[in-house]
Amino acid sequence: MPKLIKYQFKLYKRFELDVWGLLNSNPVFGHPVVKFFQDSYRYRAERAKQRFRQFIYRIDIINPDKSHKRKKWKFVSMQLVRLFYKGINQRRVYKFSQLSSSSSGLWVNNFLLLVESRISTLLYRLNWIPNILFLNQFITHGNVLVNAKVPLTVNFMVRPFQLIRLLPTIVIKLRSNFIFRLKNNMVYFNTPRYVFLNSKIMFACIFCTPNLQDISFPVLLDIYRLNDMN
Repeated sequence: MPKLIKYQFKLYKRFELDVWGLLNSNPVFGHPVVKFFQDSYRYRAERAKQRFRQFIYRIDIINPDKSHKRKKWKFVSMQLVRLFYKGINQRRVYKFSQLSSSSSGLWVNNFLLLVESRISTLLYRLNWIPNILFLNQFITHGNVLVNAKVPLTVNFMVRPFQLIRLLPTIVIKLRSNFIFRLKNNMVYFNTPRYVFLNSKIMFACIFCTPNLQDISFPVLLDIYRLNDMN
């Protein structure tokens, strides 16, 4: 397992949240680590239930541990955002936050436009990819076209009204897999309203600035806390 996958899996186990929606993903056409993620998540959830049923706690008997350090929730929020937007690092989050503050308009809309314009995030939002662990391999193999360019990194920025297409050799496989996931209720969320999508021809583009109401998160993320970290 690569080092990046191991580090992200540590964060995945720390929060015990299905951040990537792997429980509803298709392990047949995708990354082989998906089944490992699913089994580990279900095992940890079952162990947590057993620990809760095994003991009965009395508040009047237990002495609270005063030396316990409380979590800084703005840093926890940033880690959740980094985990959900796979491949984004802390330095890039700071840079996006500073650019959003200096640009005209609302900070949250500018920040979401910068974060959601990454090619990896767009492909995940479009539901073209079976699971999020398949993104790095899919992009680095040059299967995506943005106008006439071939992005090879997950942090490639897509500008508004730039056409996102797939290679003809991969379109048939992804379309059939997309139809299979639709019939079996394996699509995690709908395509956001700021993206124009044509599923028959398999092309899409960003035509407006995203709002916070248009973004669907699998867990509750506090985007505004990131602005306090500049």
